[in-house]
Amino acid sequence: MPNRPAIVARRTPSTAPVSALSEWRPSFAPVRPPNTKKLRRDRTRRRLCRYAPGSFRKERSPESLSMTVTNTSALQNLDARLVKPTHKGPTHVAGRVAFRGDILLTDADSPLLTAAIAAADADGAGLSFLAGQLEKFSQLPILIAALGGELNAGGKYFIYVADVQRGDRYQIAFGEASVYVLPYDDVSVYNELIDFFYLDKSKMKKFDTAAKIDALADGAAKYAETFPNLTYEEGLARV
Repeated sequence: MPNRPAIVARRTPSTAPVSALSEWRPSFAPVRPPNTKKLRRDRTRRRLCRYAPGSFRKERSPESLSMTVTNTSALQNLDARLVKPTHKGPTHVAGRVAFRGDILLTDADSPLLTAAIAAADADGAGLSFLAGQLEKFSQLPILIAALGGELNAGGKYFIYVADVQRGDRYQIAFGEASVYVLPYDDVSVYNELIDFFYLDKSKMKKFDTAAKIDALADGAAKYAETFPNLTYEEGLARV
């Protein structure tokens, strides 16, 4: 059988000139790196818009944000001393008004009862509940004088004091009212009260401000534990 010649594949040279090949460019646009500054700016703008007037979620009690108190409650008598309010007005309990903020002890900007939480009933006399923090035990009589007789025998009052020794817990009578004097351990008054009244902290997180105050005021009303009764002078000697 005769030998057939081998078939050799030959490359066809390109007919395009070299200059045309060198000028070739891809038809798609190159991928640019993201503009991180613009992304951050857009995220900030969206965050701010979320809290623009009219866009935030209203609390369950719109009237509680009015920052006013009824003229039939003990809080009305203390209105000039109630500063930096985060709540000042009705709560979810009918007839109850409350305040959360600071309370001036004198006509000056300081000293203060800080982290104060107070509640009063429209048909009751005086404050039904009060809690807050003082820097010094010696400020306690100044606080009582500033409240102007709004404490009564039926109310529950819890004052955390920074210079009271840890482990000390006692009650001091001022007139007919008894005040719980407690040490301050670098924990917020709100969190201290939650533990003090054995309230459900995870459940409290879901409440608005008015409901949180209601829970604390109700917990205080049910609190029946007592501590040693001291006079103010005896308490001062223990600081």
